[in-house]
Amino acid sequence: EPLRSSLLNLPGPAPSGWLLGSTQEIYDSDGEVICDEWVKQYGRTFMYRGVFNVRLRLCVFVSAQSSILPILMVS
Repeated sequence: EPLRSSLLNLPGPAPSGWLLGSTQEIYDSDGEVICDEWVKQYGRTFMYRGVFNVRLRLCVFVSAQSSILPILMVS
């Protein structure tokens, strides 16, 4: 069932390597800045790769007060 999940088809940045995935980009830049760029490019829900290429989904919810609450879900 998980192999057919539409959540695996979410857009997102390509991993920069198998060991660190996209986390190196987060550490190299200000984490908030890179996440803002990814939200602009891929939308408020996207997938990126973490350490050991683990799939991580990031959902950004904007409240009425315009604060951003990111929710990380590991698959």
